[in-house]
Amino acid sequence: MDIKRFFVAALLALAGGFALAGCSSESDAQQTAKDASIPVSARLVAVAKLTDQQRLEDVAMNGADPFVRVAAADKLDERHQSTARAVFVDLAMHDPDPDFRRAMFARLTDPPPDTLVFIAKVAPDADIRLAAVEQLTDEDSLLEIMGTARDMNVRQAAVTRIADPARLAEIAMGDRIDVHEAAVETLTDQALLAQIAAACTYEPTRLAALNKLTDQTVIAGIARSNNNFNQKVAEIAVGKLTDQALLASIAKLTDNEALPFVRVAAVNRLTDQTALDDLAKNNSNRFVRDAAKTRLTHLRRQQELREQQE
Repeated sequence: MDIKRFFVAALLALAGGFALAGCSSESDAQQTAKDASIPVSARLVAVAKLTDQQRLEDVAMNGADPFVRVAAADKLDERHQSTARAVFVDLAMHDPDPDFRRAMFARLTDPPPDTLVFIAKVAPDADIRLAAVEQLTDEDSLLEIMGTARDMNVRQAAVTRIADPARLAEIAMGDRIDVHEAAVETLTDQALLAQIAAACTYEPTRLAALNKLTDQTVIAGIARSNNNFNQKVAEIAVGKLTDQALLASIAKLTDNEALPFVRVAAVNRLTDQTALDDLAKNNSNRFVRDAAKTRLTHLRRQQELREQQE
């Protein structure tokens, strides 16, 4: 049941029996509402009598029972919503009942960024911390969470909420490797992904960026630029290429421009028999020539088998 409806039902049921808990004035009602020795039901009735906003604020902030505090907060007008919000935040952070904490967080309406940052960083419940991040759009706040939150999942979630591609690229190239993957997964800009794949000092991040690249020319550039810096990236880049002209251009690179295994990997993806024949006859590197001859023989045998089957 919605908590507000619960309070309304409880108050209606109790109003007649408790006769406003014997409170003859708002001052009496205020004291009754805060008195921990009085049954909660009587304190709720006392809150129902209160209309003075300052007295309601006092009960909301200083009441001994969470239900009494929420009942008081619900009666605060628009001018005092910051107090109501503070009550909900306090209960969301500190009430011993996790379900009640979640209910209190759900009561927050349009909380300011600093409140959400506070909750995202130190709330006791992981789902509440993540829910706070999901409500944030202010990128400076998200960056603060990324840099200071103790929960790695919260830090990563904050990164996925960042929309600025340049900031995401900076994060992916930065010192916080625990958020690199989240930044790369959020990025779609091919040029920035190419920069990360080519220059990030952390290999898993380079590979993650490379896996998101689709532009064949960009991928070929990664294969050329990474063959000395990181052989694995160069090899995987070649494996993503299908453009025959680009593969042939990599295979034809000199020993000073590319390691032989990168060029051989390009040869092994070629299907252009004219290009392979040229490499087999004329390339300066023996490994590339041998790979081209082997590849050419394989393709010709496949062609002969297809012709026989026809």
